[in-house]
Amino acid sequence: MPNQELDEKSITESEPDDYEDYSSLNSFIGYLKSKEGNTVVNRLLGFIEEFNHKKIELEKETALFKKKLSIHYFWTRLIVLVLSIVAVTGLVYYGKFESAPALFFGAVVAYLFGKDPK
Repeated sequence: MPNQELDEKSITESEPDDYEDYSSLNSFIGYLKSKEGNTVVNRLLGFIEEFNHKKIELEKETALFKKKLSIHYFWTRLIVLVLSIVAVTGLVYYGKFESAPALFFGAVVAYLFGKDPK
């Protein structure tokens, strides 16, 4: 590959396409500095603040709902566990405890206590 020497003139000259036209940006900034642009910016900031406020409220409500749901889930698991123990005790007492009911009660208890309540 031949060495290509760059002279100082080609380094300092640049193509006109290398520069962006900032006139549209300057006009936009000028509009934002005007009264109408200031109104638009204030409304936009108001929408953002309202959105953040609603987001915080929603996160608080979601946390409260998750707490209530976990309490209900705890009581449901406790009731099913107690009913399963009573049913197994009754079946063992009457001699009717076989493999099918044992498998059913084991599966129900394992499902409730083995899965993640999230």
